[in-house]
Amino acid sequence: MAKIFCVANQKGGVGKTTTTVNLAAGLAQLGQRVLMIDLDPQGNATMGSGVDKRQLELTVYDVLLESASIAEARVSSQKLVDAGCGYDVLGANRELAGAEVELVEVERREKRLRLAIRRWPTNTTSCSSIARHPCPCSRSMACAARMASSCPCNANTLRSKA
Repeated sequence: MAKIFCVANQKGGVGKTTTTVNLAAGLAQLGQRVLMIDLDPQGNATMGSGVDKRQLELTVYDVLLESASIAEARVSSQKLVDAGCGYDVLGANRELAGAEVELVEVERREKRLRLAIRRWPTNTTSCSSIARHPCPCSRSMACAARMASSCPCNANTLRSKA
């Protein structure tokens, strides 16, 4: 069964991206199947994973809008695969910033990521899904969706859900 790690903090500059990328690489190096989900429109975790956010055809934005599945949107970095710590990336770029406006009147918008993760096939090997949560995490719909995707998790913890 998949484990979901949520890296979140309301404050900037506390190491969320660094923690997420290194956790993903470490788990992958141990032989775990990993999906790192970047939920920051800046896309730094995507770029830090060796994936060029400007070249992505599909992103987490498309998954949230339900125009693509995680299986369709995930990519991996050949550099990391060659280094023995390859993992899948559900990348983000500046398009993600518009998702909140586009989803404002959509039903169950805060549960879309959770549902997409549940539909993602994880039964082939052990799998760890890592969600990277950007700051600031306020009362926005985007924050609600991020937190709902990896419940139980609050804005200042790193937790595992078995």
